[in-house]
Parts: sequence; C-alpha cells; structure tokens
Amino acid sequence: MRQEIARHRHLVSVGGSDSSRWPNQCLQRATADEPHTVPVRDLVLVLGDQLDRHSAAFDGFDPARDAVLMMEVVEEASYIPQHKLRIAMFFAAMRHFRDGLVERGRTVHYVRIDDPATSQSADPRGSFDAEIRRHVRMCQPSRLVVLEPGDFRVR
Repeated sequence: MRQEIARHRHLVSVGGSDSSRWPNQCLQRATADEPHTVPVRDLVLVLGDQLDRHSAAFDGFDPARDAVLMMEVVEEASYIPQHKLRIAMFFAAMRHFRDGLVERGRTVHYVRIDDPATSQSADPRGSFDAEIRRHVRMCQPSRLVVLEPGDFRVR
C-alpha cells in the first residue's frame, strides 16, 4: 500500500479492488423509486478519541462520494479494567458524534459493540483490524483516511 501524509492524516491507497466480487454497499442513496449505490472515494476512519467535526480527516470530504467508519469494539472496551459507566459514556459520545455527522448529510458506517452482523460475532474479542478489513472489502474505497491515533497501542 502507498502512504501519503497531509496535515497529520494518513491517506492509504487501497485500490485494485474487484468491484464485481464485492457489491458496493457503502454509499446508499435512497430515491422515491429505489435505492442505488454510488462509488466510494474515501473511507474516513474516526476513532473514539477523534470526535471533532473540524478534524483534518474531513478536509476535502465530499458527502456524495465519501463515507465515515466508526467502531465500538470489544478490544477497546476491555484492554484495561475500566468502570462500566466510563465505557458507556465513551460509546454515548461516539453515537452522539455519529448522529451529528448524519444530520450534516454524511454517510456513516457505525459498528455497535452489540451488533451480531459484525466481525465480533465471529471473533468475540472484536478488533479494529477485523472491522476495517470488513468495511474495506464491502465499500471498496480508493483510499482509507486515518488520523494518527493518540494511543500507541492502536497505531
């Protein structure tokens, strides 16, 4: 993968996709008659400690061509002992941010920790890696836009 850096964000090219093998379900635009899909240019990964709508990750974001990926994963909720209320507040902040993005017309793929359709159902530990791979296969974006994580473990 080729990597470019622009204002503290990493642009990872994920081209070479086989669009006939994986249907592009990343950008669904419903019409009165029927929904249709739109090709995805950038899939922007937003981590739980990066909830800033003015983030560099959104520079050049086009709601018609780009999508956001946010994930609640077991791996993050259990890597150190934490009070359940802290975890609940963290996920509540993420969900609130997601709702704000949707209100602004952005397509958001949000992985809930309790969603049985996620990779977490196959891997009870749940991980960023598994969910990112699943969404890249599903969405087939040209690039994955990632801000450098604040936590060294996530890098």
